[in-house]
Amino acid sequence: MNGRVLIVDDEPDIVSTLKARFEASDYEVITAANGAEGVEKTLQYHPQMIIMDVIMPIMSGGDAVRRIKALKGMQNIPILFLTALADYLNDQHHERCVKIDGQFFPALAKPFDSKALVLTVAKLMAGSKSVDS
Repeated sequence: MNGRVLIVDDEPDIVSTLKARFEASDYEVITAANGAEGVEKTLQYHPQMIIMDVIMPIMSGGDAVRRIKALKGMQNIPILFLTALADYLNDQHHERCVKIDGQFFPALAKPFDSKALVLTVAKLMAGSKSVDS
């Protein structure tokens, strides 16, 4: 088992595609349909990695990350944003990222290459901050 990944996205097709890809790569996959559910599942399952959409109903990805990072013991969970909205992507040191409260989180744009996404997650879980290396 490569680890437990939480996928937080309101698009069922993206969730099912990611779930299948990560399970095929020997990850345990937990899913959530919005930011509020993502916070709850983080508390319940303690994932080793979170893949988060930005714009979702009930609670945005940014608000969910703020809440997750405020939870005791959850501050060090790597978070990768996955978004179709180019406005949310900032280039910081030639890497795609989303800025939340002054902190930069790695990001990939939708549509995404699922093989590249799995490799990026593996790097982040191993402690690498770079998405492009």
